[in-house]
Amino acid sequence: MELFFHNCPCQGEASYVGSSFDDHTELVKKLETIRSGCSALKGILIPNTVWGDVRTGILNSDDNVLNHIILRMYQQGTLPRVTNPIHRYLTDFNRTRTRLNKNHLKAFKESWGGDDFPQTERQRIRVFWRRFSELHVAEWIETMGWTISNLEMWGARLDIECTSPANIECVIEVKSIVAEDLEHVLELGGDMANGVPIQNSPYHPSNLVLLRSLEAAGKVRDCEKVRIACLVLSEDIWSRFEPVLRESWNLWNAPRFLELSPKLQSAIQRDNQVNPEDQEELKAILHCLNALWVLKRSPSFELSSYATVPFNTPSPAPQ
Repeated sequence: MELFFHNCPCQGEASYVGSSFDDHTELVKKLETIRSGCSALKGILIPNTVWGDVRTGILNSDDNVLNHIILRMYQQGTLPRVTNPIHRYLTDFNRTRTRLNKNHLKAFKESWGGDDFPQTERQRIRVFWRRFSELHVAEWIETMGWTISNLEMWGARLDIECTSPANIECVIEVKSIVAEDLEHVLELGGDMANGVPIQNSPYHPSNLVLLRSLEAAGKVRDCEKVRIACLVLSEDIWSRFEPVLRESWNLWNAPRFLELSPKLQSAIQRDNQVNPEDQEELKAILHCLNALWVLKRSPSFELSSYATVPFNTPSPAPQ
């Protein structure tokens, strides 16, 4: 694929603001300059419909404005890592691609403030990373010789339709796991029981890994192509999940949820239409996969393969 965006303003030194930036007026000017020439920022991430609110929010904020997703990437110098997949798959020579999934596009828009902002921020972050990870994985495998034929963002039923370097036609369902996802699981379980605080269970990470794996497997189970589930975990929560993943053979061969609260159990049954206590049913869903990939996303937005779990032949690995 021709990388038509290599001269975009988001790719240069101007896309890095530094570790501290107290002059909000200057920040707005710098971001506005980059945005004006970047179709990923202007067309997808900070479109005209939200730019006015973002601009006003930056200028009027007394807090650390770099807490917002795009601004934080700007601060860290990783803005190109975010804009590259947007350029690659969602824009076309400075024009937004047509026939994109409009509901998915909403997940990428930066937002600012609002009466319900504190309550919706974590949900917005979860949705952003879920949609971004789909494009991030597509970009990652394409650089390793895989060919992308369709994306859910382009109207496909599944996240990624592709062909491996060995000419195997595959579908990949991507599931992102970030800190806000773990908090979401805790919220589903409730923070109080009869007025007594609930202690964090050591099984929350394994429950979340299994839940996301089942969600991915359930989406692809009827597909005739080689079926791959892909979990993308951010490094900031890696220490919580690495012990689970290191000893995960039992999770895949004898899957079960542990210390489930009634609310989480209800959510599993509602979203996955599966009895969380039926281990044979859980195993049957997982084993419809050919392979499950576990990827780690570094703070600099580099993906690396941690493990490939084979279920059926063929079971392609990402590398």
